[in-house]
Amino acid sequence: MTGLDFVVGYGVDDVGMRTSELAGQAGVNPETLRYYERRGLLGTPPRTAGGYRDYPDDAVRLLGFIKRAQQLGFTLDDVDELLHLDRGGPEGCDAARALAETRKADFEARIADLGRMRDSLADLIATCDLPRRDRNCALLAAIENQPPFPAEPMMIVNLEVLHVPDCPNLAAMLTRLRQLTDLPVATREIATETDASAAGMSGSPTLLINGHDPFRSPNQPDSAIACRIYRDEHGQPTPAPSTGQLRDAIAAGATVPTAQPPTPGEMLSSCRTRTRPPDPTDRAVHQAVLRSFATTGHAPPAAELTILAAGSGRTHTEILAALHHLDAIRLGTDGQVSVAYPFSARPTRHRVRINNQVDVHAMCAIDALGVAPMLERDTRIESTDTTSGQPVTVTSTAGHTSWDPPEAVVFLGAAAGGGPSADSCCDYLNFFTDEAAAKTWTDAHPHVPGQVLAQDEAEALARRLFGTLLHNNAP
Repeated sequence: MTGLDFVVGYGVDDVGMRTSELAGQAGVNPETLRYYERRGLLGTPPRTAGGYRDYPDDAVRLLGFIKRAQQLGFTLDDVDELLHLDRGGPEGCDAARALAETRKADFEARIADLGRMRDSLADLIATCDLPRRDRNCALLAAIENQPPFPAEPMMIVNLEVLHVPDCPNLAAMLTRLRQLTDLPVATREIATETDASAAGMSGSPTLLINGHDPFRSPNQPDSAIACRIYRDEHGQPTPAPSTGQLRDAIAAGATVPTAQPPTPGEMLSSCRTRTRPPDPTDRAVHQAVLRSFATTGHAPPAAELTILAAGSGRTHTEILAALHHLDAIRLGTDGQVSVAYPFSARPTRHRVRINNQVDVHAMCAIDALGVAPMLERDTRIESTDTTSGQPVTVTSTAGHTSWDPPEAVVFLGAAAGGGPSADSCCDYLNFFTDEAAAKTWTDAHPHVPGQVLAQDEAEALARRLFGTLLHNNAP
């Protein structure tokens, strides 16, 4: 074994350890292990006969590398790139060299800055016996006149997966993309040869990156809507490209630089799109939870979910845990569903009356606006402006909305650091009586980046996030 090869695969002969044991040895939370698995940093281990995760001893070494890299100031995206380089980098020599040279230049710039700061501390040590005014420790001067790290250009990458109805390999493609990237992934159902040819589909599923199929080969199926089989790095058949192949394809497809970062609305849309369960059973359980919240304000009884889980090889609690890890729902410490976006099991400042019959609570302003298009029912939202306590009401009747006060807006923001929507952004997506009130709030909270949405913009975002969530063919 060389480098960190154990990241993507585990030897069946290794003597393994359970989740709690690995977490204890590495000094991390068990949830952190599962998060690293979802990101593709830590390979999914085999399971014992009793169903427990069985990690190899080398996983401790990997986790030590990740923790040390974070202590040195690297993000998890940086860590993923470093691990990719440790395994040899992209298939193409030129791409591998370019990636390695870019990271090497970054290291050298950091080392130079740290060297100047070290020299400043050495000057302080040498002069510490002098009066304070005569001591020399120009830490700020050591780096303030240095050019900033060059900003990496942001790339526009559009990912779209074309597939036939009920494609058995769609879930594998979407799961691997979600493990690999935070980019939004659109899906399009194709039913005819004519539509497939026009869309550039070469078997189901087909991934288009900026409209191009990076995996197209002369040996494609005769029918554009036939089942497509891919080959991994070892030439073995697989229902979707490996994460390494997808990573290289996305990197190669990112050729259009843009100076503008994605807006909070685009980031929220991307995040929520990735939380939609690709597995049909998971999706059925998720939709059952949403429908139950819409009629009762809480999740359905366990017996109902057990029926839906039957035949999947998993219990309903395992499926709920998978939905929690996906951030489609949130589970409380008691294991019960506390959040099923757009709904909250606990009271919030956003109350929604459905068809003038059922009162529910929404996680945020956008979630509240999403209830009507998701359920295709009339709603009345009652919320408050957080700066003044003044009421804000939005009524949706037969698809038409009216706002009171008429000047009301929505602020869309998120805390730095990411994480589940319930923790990172729901508290910052609120109604305000007008744009001036929203500005008053943002001026008092400069650490919360975001944007003010006009009414039509907020409604359009809500429809995009929730409008198809209960559709059976929604990805």
